[in-house]
Amino acid sequence: MADLRTILTLLQHGDSNFPAGGFAFSWGVEGMEIDGYLPRGRAPLEAFVGDQLAHRWATMDRVLLRRAFAADLDALEEIDHETEALTPGAEMRAGSRRAGRALIGVHARLGGALAAPYRARLDTAPGHLAPAQAIAARDTGLDRGAAELLSGWTLITGLVSAAVRLGTVGHLDGQRVMAAAGRRLEALLDTEPEDEPCAFTPICDIAIARAPLREQRMFAT
Repeated sequence: MADLRTILTLLQHGDSNFPAGGFAFSWGVEGMEIDGYLPRGRAPLEAFVGDQLAHRWATMDRVLLRRAFAADLDALEEIDHETEALTPGAEMRAGSRRAGRALIGVHARLGGALAAPYRARLDTAPGHLAPAQAIAARDTGLDRGAAELLSGWTLITGLVSAAVRLGTVGHLDGQRVMAAAGRRLEALLDTEPEDEPCAFTPICDIAIARAPLREQRMFAT
């Protein structure tokens, strides 16, 4: 069993009440549903969340987070710019920067020893989410494994929360999807990721990119 301090930290920072602005993003759930690629119901959402974990988070976000976890400030900024270059869609880039900067800002105001000086670099650094998650985890005393767990779980809760708010699933089925996704995350964490970051979620990326064309939308991504 992990030590109680780690568990409590994960509970605090993985909670939807943590003020990092995650409620503003659906990370493609809204666009996928509007475009007809995400039918309502538990099974389609469970498959979608699993794909996002396996083909975006595990192969890109996790890899970048691991690099950032061992980096000094200069190397962190390089990884941040690499994240920018590896995110081709403008809407996804903007969402990642907005979420990452919000997370860095919260931890800087909480007295984070790494977040505060990195926030001062945000006039040139993009402030993407994956490096920001590494910064936040380091400032809260989490080890790399716990940081990866928190990052993956945050994605799961963000996707399912957005689906519930959109009416894609009800609350009970949302919990079932989270349980299944948690098992998928556990399996992914038991494997070593590739050395080079990459992602392949083209339909979701297109759905996110189409957001500015829609007259109404609830989420930023």
